[in-house]
Amino acid sequence: MGVCYQDVNQQKPSEAKQSQNTNYYQNPSIIEYQVQQPIDQHKNENRYDQYMIKKYKNIISDNSLHLMKKKLKTIKFVENFDIKGLILDQCSDFHLQRVPTNIILLVIRDCKLNDVTGIKQMSQLQELDLSFNSIQNVNELSSLVKLVRLNLSHNILKSFPPLQGLKQLKYLYCNKNIISNLSGIQKLTNLTKLDLRFNRIFDISALQSLKSLKILYLSENKINNISSLQELTNLQVLDLARNDIVDLSALHSLNNIKQLYLFINQIVDISPLANLTNIQELNVTYNFITDFSPICKHANHNNYIIKNQSSPTKNLIKLSGVIQKVIKILNNASQKLSQAKQSRQQLLIKEQVQTLKINSSLTKALQNSILFTSKVASMFIQVTNDFENDCQ
Repeated sequence: MGVCYQDVNQQKPSEAKQSQNTNYYQNPSIIEYQVQQPIDQHKNENRYDQYMIKKYKNIISDNSLHLMKKKLKTIKFVENFDIKGLILDQCSDFHLQRVPTNIILLVIRDCKLNDVTGIKQMSQLQELDLSFNSIQNVNELSSLVKLVRLNLSHNILKSFPPLQGLKQLKYLYCNKNIISNLSGIQKLTNLTKLDLRFNRIFDISALQSLKSLKILYLSENKINNISSLQELTNLQVLDLARNDIVDLSALHSLNNIKQLYLFINQIVDISPLANLTNIQELNVTYNFITDFSPICKHANHNNYIIKNQSSPTKNLIKLSGVIQKVIKILNNASQKLSQAKQSRQQLLIKEQVQTLKINSSLTKALQNSILFTSKVASMFIQVTNDFENDCQ
């Protein structure tokens, strides 16, 4: 369905008569509804409707109910009502009664929800989205053993939820909470994607048993020790940005890493990254790195990207041996690099480079500070002002 509904009691007679021709008013399965005010016809509503349906199309088809931006008092279903998906978005002060037990998708998003007790009876759920609510406790969810995807982002969870019984869970989103303790997460050994961004986590030792992980987001926490990651050799995407990390030695064995985000840490030495030959994107912006030679041997990866940091240094920044097609050198601290001439800081680039992207504010500072030690057949310097977004 994915249809948006209005209260016919607040429409003109002609409009009400026309509305009675819609599927909603012809459907006898929904036996009670109360809309306290007309739906807000937001100009982007249809686009969002399409987005939500597209997002969940792998789970549901046309036998789904999508209610958005409504003040619903009661939603009640008759017995044996055949519905696979229920999406409630920005619906406050509602109560679900007699929800079909065969439902496999439930989205209650941005609905001021703080109690999940009523959800435990939906034993067939495969996907559950409770994001953007006020949930503190999700103990009742431990009985939903068929869950594959669970979104608890943007709530107020203080510790990792007790989800040990969810053996089929593969995708878990707990970003934007206030989690500081990950105790219990080690039981979720089938997880392939885990999002813990924007929390208060400092100890990640519980993650070491999650060897099926392919995507792990840990940015915006208080992490300084990443030794527990060294056995997660299936990782392909790892985000450790905006933490307090100094030592990268635990990453040396993660040979499947393709995307690695380390910006805004305390990193000086990147030699542990020398063996990560599958990297396609590396972001080390805003650290204290002066020597890039450990990663210069990654010469066979055409999409390899280096994002340079704004380290206050007087040393030579070496990119020797790099022959990748794209090198991005992004630096917000233009004032520091404007002193490049005075400090005789130089960018030394050996071998072939086809594209060099430099922030426009740095062109003057670097015009005499880029040295090419071999013949460059076709060199194109692209000036860009969009470096801020590139560093995100």
